[in-house]
Amino acid sequence: MFACLFCCGLVLIYRGTLTNDDFKTLSGKVVEKEVVAVGKYRSGNEKYALTFKIENRHDKLGIYIGPESSIKANSSLRNIQLNKYYKFYIDPTVISSKGVNLGVRKIEQADLVLYEENTSAQPYIGIIVSILILVFWYYYAKKK
Repeated sequence: MFACLFCCGLVLIYRGTLTNDDFKTLSGKVVEKEVVAVGKYRSGNEKYALTFKIENRHDKLGIYIGPESSIKANSSLRNIQLNKYYKFYIDPTVISSKGVNLGVRKIEQADLVLYEENTSAQPYIGIIVSILILVFWYYYAKKK
């Protein structure tokens, strides 16, 4: 368990260092846009994502939104229009699940940035998580 959590910290550090050049890019026409439930919190409340179906692609791209209260506050819903062409920047460390890839980090239309995820805190969070896990791991091993 400690190794898994430590690796999660390392992934956060790595994700925070990615630049636009590191992202996979995909351009296409958005033919469908919807908010879907992608899981539940421990409290039982739903987690939501804004998903996009791109013309001639079998899977969907998405932006993680969070709880229902965040849906209206997320301006991405209004910025992306159907039957228009967009360029999506996709995080290569995120895998598709149930036909949806929630790794969209940036969306452009004609060089105008419509959405960009702020990942600047991820390396710091990853460092803190990794250090804490190493400390707990050390004390756990010392007790055995």
